[in-house]
Amino acid sequence: MDSDSSAGELGGIGFKYHLHRPPYLKIYDQEEEEEVNQHERNLQLLTKGAENAFKPAQSHWKRFYHLLRLLGGIVGFHQGSLDLSGRHPYRYSSVKARWDKYIVDFTILMKNTVEVRDDIVFGEFVLPQVDFVITPPELLSDFCTKWRVAPTRYSRLYKETELVIKTLRDYPTPKMQQLVLTDLPPELLDLIMSHASQSKAQLLGSTCRSLRTISLRFIYKFRSLALEFNPKGVTVENRVQYLTALAQKSRERLMVITESLLSRPDILQNTSELVSNNDWHMDDRDVIEEILIPDVFYTPITERLADVISACNNLTHVSLSSWTIDQRMLFALTSLSHLHTLTVSRCSVDIPVEHLSLDLFPPSHSVVNLEIRLRPYVLDYPQSWPLIPFFPSARCLVMSEITESRFELPRHDFIRDHIPLCNLTRLQLEGLDDGHLLGDWLRVASRSGEGLRLTHFKLRAGYGMDSDEVFDLIDSLSKAPLQVLVLEGLDYVEFDLFDRIGAEFPSLIALTIIHRHSDRQRETNECLWPHAYWEYASRLQAFPRLEHLGLNFLFDWLHGSPNALLLAENDFPEEMWMQFAEDEYIPMNNSIPRAFGAYCPTLKTFSYEAKRGCSPLFKIWREADGSMGVTDDETALKEMFRHSKVYNPDGLLTRWLIPTPDLSRSTVLSCR
Repeated sequence: MDSDSSAGELGGIGFKYHLHRPPYLKIYDQEEEEEVNQHERNLQLLTKGAENAFKPAQSHWKRFYHLLRLLGGIVGFHQGSLDLSGRHPYRYSSVKARWDKYIVDFTILMKNTVEVRDDIVFGEFVLPQVDFVITPPELLSDFCTKWRVAPTRYSRLYKETELVIKTLRDYPTPKMQQLVLTDLPPELLDLIMSHASQSKAQLLGSTCRSLRTISLRFIYKFRSLALEFNPKGVTVENRVQYLTALAQKSRERLMVITESLLSRPDILQNTSELVSNNDWHMDDRDVIEEILIPDVFYTPITERLADVISACNNLTHVSLSSWTIDQRMLFALTSLSHLHTLTVSRCSVDIPVEHLSLDLFPPSHSVVNLEIRLRPYVLDYPQSWPLIPFFPSARCLVMSEITESRFELPRHDFIRDHIPLCNLTRLQLEGLDDGHLLGDWLRVASRSGEGLRLTHFKLRAGYGMDSDEVFDLIDSLSKAPLQVLVLEGLDYVEFDLFDRIGAEFPSLIALTIIHRHSDRQRETNECLWPHAYWEYASRLQAFPRLEHLGLNFLFDWLHGSPNALLLAENDFPEEMWMQFAEDEYIPMNNSIPRAFGAYCPTLKTFSYEAKRGCSPLFKIWREADGSMGVTDDETALKEMFRHSKVYNPDGLLTRWLIPTPDLSRSTVLSCR
């Protein structure tokens, strides 16, 4: 029925929300959702005894939106514009039948209703107010009981019902929808399906055969395989016995799922994203090692995972977490001809480094993005590093340490000689502990082949880098066509650092420098720099194309104004106190971006690099008369996440990954 609610429920943090999830399919869905959420919030506050919570009404307000949807449906059908659910005959017959019953009861009320003006006066302002008086009052109470709405909603229903009557008089014939979704070309249907979630694509594909054909690559697009770890009721006494049984049960469940997948080639061929996690590996320990023999327990699982990976010929994204990668799984990964992005988190490679050779496995030339997240607290060589040489065509390499600790570069010749630094255009290192060794590697790469191709480079040092290490790194990058440079964790931030960067990288578009007080400061935060910001601002004259600058200056956001002196000179008159309260402080947040913008005409944005993900962003622009404007309004704040993704990714939520080309869209089957 069109007036019934179709809201689902989703548990949130602290509140229980009823969500339709946009886009809203029916009229008044959004308004109903907002009131439902407010209702749930007030119920939650009432249970906590909050004083500012009002007592929510009963279910009458829910039925009120059902009636509004009914009235709006009649108007929409006859005016020819309704909602995303469409104007179809079967829907109109349902709405019309309910309208016929409703208008009979409501007509009785309208005949016994008198409008009474009761304007509300606020000084010179008059707020028009109309009340509806019904005699006898029992008519309204009987109507509200039957249709389950609150009497306080009557005035709104009265106006909406009048609109329906007027619409039926002006447009007596309903306008049915002539075109349906499947009348669109398959290419547009494919585009629409690509914006739906996996569950919504499955629902859409279940409506007809043509949409089912298009939905196949979307409903099977993502697959997650996990060795689950959900301990409940474990105690010290039964720990080993309980965890042993739980581990066997988790492994059996995963084996059944993978076996079922291998029997469905139609699913495997349409799977493009695969995520597999070993939840039994926590922090830097593996629970299995405490209760079972790891090799015996894990070998059947990793073999089955390798079979699944090999069978998914169209995989473009693979993410593996906390698994041991043996020769069989490595061969499966390198054999995927469409693999575009590979993420390996806390994995180890069960192949001795001294036995590694490119003759053992054919290297993969399809992988463009390679992301390796290292295990915490331990030197990850040779656990994850041996993977890199087998993906020589990677253009984006992200190395990070899970707990934001330090990691070191490997010393083995095979890994050093086969890391594809010459092919990389984006290199992101989060927590590196040896800048000099990285500089040596980059210099070797710059002298071979076509030299460095890096356009994006970020280094988050594991400690405060001194001048020798910083300038050595800049020298090793000098032949790279850098456009975006992020140096996070510098102990040395004197003027000549900016001069050197400007001289070596004239094509630089974005520059972010994070200063640290000492080796004890590990997190990105505001920091007191050696000189005033206006002294650094003059150094931006060396950057002819710079559009973004990010620095972690520590400064006072508000400076006291001289208004207090004016009050004192005038004997503190009462009439000046209000103005004093407004002008007591002068905001200084725009002063720093304005100073840098004055010396760099191309600068468009400036960010205060505070805590990661919370960096205020300021827009800078020039007027026609040459004057400069700076703003940190809501429009700029909405771009904070985009700015961090483009100019200073954090290595966890944001990275410099190169987008995947959607090759499958060009092969959409015709469904007509």
